[in-house]
Amino acid sequence: MIQASPIVQEPPHTEISDRVRHKKQYTLAPGVVLGKHTIIKPLGHGGMGEVYLALHDTLQVQRAIKILPNQEVTASARARERFMREARLAIQLDHPNIVQVVDADVETELGLCYIVMEYVDGGTARSMLKATGPLPEKRALLLALKVSEALLAAEKMHLVHRDIKPDNIMLSRNGVVKLADLGIAKCFWGTLPEERKQERSGMTGTPAYISPEQALDPDNLDIRSDFYSLGVTLYELLTGIKPYQGAKTIDIIKQTFHQSVPDPRAIAPKLSKACALLVMRLMAKEAADRPADAATLRAEILDVLNGREEMPELVHHSGSRHGTAHTVREPAAAGHLRGGHDWLRIGMVTGLTLFVCQIILLLLFDYLAEEPRFFRGLYLERLTPRSTAAQDAEADWQEGLYPVPGDGDEFPASGTAP
Repeated sequence: MIQASPIVQEPPHTEISDRVRHKKQYTLAPGVVLGKHTIIKPLGHGGMGEVYLALHDTLQVQRAIKILPNQEVTASARARERFMREARLAIQLDHPNIVQVVDADVETELGLCYIVMEYVDGGTARSMLKATGPLPEKRALLLALKVSEALLAAEKMHLVHRDIKPDNIMLSRNGVVKLADLGIAKCFWGTLPEERKQERSGMTGTPAYISPEQALDPDNLDIRSDFYSLGVTLYELLTGIKPYQGAKTIDIIKQTFHQSVPDPRAIAPKLSKACALLVMRLMAKEAADRPADAATLRAEILDVLNGREEMPELVHHSGSRHGTAHTVREPAAAGHLRGGHDWLRIGMVTGLTLFVCQIILLLLFDYLAEEPRFFRGLYLERLTPRSTAAQDAEADWQEGLYPVPGDGDEFPASGTAP
């Protein structure tokens, strides 16, 4: 078996992340064998390990292999357990919009753990953003729609991804969107509070994308925290920049808590109003102000894609997670105008309905009266001498062209007098 050795020179590959580009050494060299796979070249470096492109020796298909290097395996049994837990979680999420795990094992001779995954060969949303700049609204929303479907599957397992960002949204060459990297994902169902206390790991995730509650308490979250991360991702895909920026992590976290939710139309004015409101709603400071679940999220994205102009009004709490609630300025104005127009329409319809009902009631009472006002002219006509012209017209009445008034005949309820 070929032993692991450092790579002196980086092999050319356009998808290698910035962190890998600046690494002088890699754990594995091309040609190293892991199980039935032979390493071809490195692909990137994540929060928990390195990722390589490999070839299955028997099936001759390419796979992505993520490894936890020896120094991390020996340094922390907990790191090894977390790494293997990622494989167990991912293999249960059998969904077309989630990168599938094929195998996982420990290589004792090389002293590392590894996970074998399907190889997604179309790059990431990050690489797409770098290549083309801000994405068209429809394209960005379609990406978000597929991520929402992946989150729907995760929600059923009470799983929170905790690291949604453009780097972890992958695309195959035929356009299938895949959510990747469950390295810090966590299942909150069935975990006792004392167990959570033992597992506390401090702030997890990428600072620019984490929700306020994830920064405050990363071990007690629900799926709505991922919605916030998706909102930040959407903002970046649509504008080309992150909503909150800073040289230090603490600067970004402060903005996450205290700065008003930014309107993406300030950077990309051509965005539709509904799309901008959706992004801002996802980035609400309080989880309660975001969509309630993944099904609702998916429905709201579809509404925007289908051209719906109105979105739920965004309310968030600034200053702190328990500050005074107020509405974001632009959506609030839109909601106020929308509410005014609604009341105007309701008033007009109600007034018109009452007017029509009043006319109908007056006619009904008039018809049932002993001496109706509406028909009084007909009765008076029989009591006064008729003109010659009126007498000459008697033949027309007799021929049945019109019903003859009087003589015990009545007009139909829906008719009118001649």
